[in-house]
Amino acid sequence: MRTLKGLCLAALLVLILPAGCMRPHGHYGGSEGAMERGSHEMDELVDKSVKDPAKAEVVKTLIKEIVQEAKLSNQQKREYHKQLYDLNARYDAPVEDFTKVLDDAHNASMRSATKILGLRFKIKNELTADEWKELIGGMGEHRSRYWGDKGGS
Repeated sequence: MRTLKGLCLAALLVLILPAGCMRPHGHYGGSEGAMERGSHEMDELVDKSVKDPAKAEVVKTLIKEIVQEAKLSNQQKREYHKQLYDLNARYDAPVEDFTKVLDDAHNASMRSATKILGLRFKIKNELTADEWKELIGGMGEHRSRYWGDKGGS
């Protein structure tokens, strides 16, 4: 399970990178301290990138919404995978049952991705081009540090 730190970074990377280019490398632990540090680092990055404190608070709130949606999406994916494993264990499970779970999983994933994309545009609309560039640059530094690569897969 990714920590909040990892989820913060992963969710925020959705703001700038196509999902297919991201790949985790297993550098996340499960401690509450790591979650707290990750959240704190993202808040610091916003404070550094966005000079207007009121605007920074709006951006932080939107980022927290992205993180919550990413956590919910990951939980849903685990639940759908469990359903598939349970079906697979049943010798007599019909193909239609598998297809339904796969369709439901895909639809849930698309709803989540659409919500995150909408939040990304809300963040962008709050920021100037320079603030956006600084925020994204800082996220790139975090990405390199925690994901161990420079450009995705």
